[in-house]
Amino acid sequence: MCKPAWCFGFALLCLVMALLGACGYRMLPRPEGTSGDVKYRLYIPLWENRTNELGLESTLNDALRDWFTESGHFEISQQREASDYVLSGEIISSEHPGSSYGDFDQATSIKAVLKVSYTMTAASSGVVLFKEPLYVGEGTYLVGPDAVRTLSLRKQSLAIMADEIGEEVYIRLLTTLTGPGGRRPE
Repeated sequence: MCKPAWCFGFALLCLVMALLGACGYRMLPRPEGTSGDVKYRLYIPLWENRTNELGLESTLNDALRDWFTESGHFEISQQREASDYVLSGEIISSEHPGSSYGDFDQATSIKAVLKVSYTMTAASSGVVLFKEPLYVGEGTYLVGPDAVRTLSLRKQSLAIMADEIGEEVYIRLLTTLTGPGGRRPE
């Protein structure tokens, strides 16, 4: 017969292990022909910026790099030739219509709409793993007491959307690699 505290602890451990096994967690497959703790090498060139938002391509590139390096599964490559995957894209447009209005039809908050497209390809073969022709990110920000404050709030909103796009691309790549019939570089 076991002590009640020990039995409870053992039962709790078994329950946690069963739940973790049932949540769908699985290891990310390794690049072909490798073993050990190898990371996928990813090349992310600056995306073409077709908007008048200066520096938006750098903000988006930083967000993408953060998502992929923080995961521990990816390593950012500085050269296309030394990578397993290439993530390329473009910032199509950035729109800022008013979303709510106060006295005298003055905008009090603005809706930010950021449109991008991106493609993930295998670096060695050029095979397209996935392509998103149009991803639309949306956010809102307040109109500040002056133009400088409003511009600062606008940049903060765009940075938040860039982070959301980074998360979307990261999840999409992991889903592509680990889903049924996961695709790997050829």
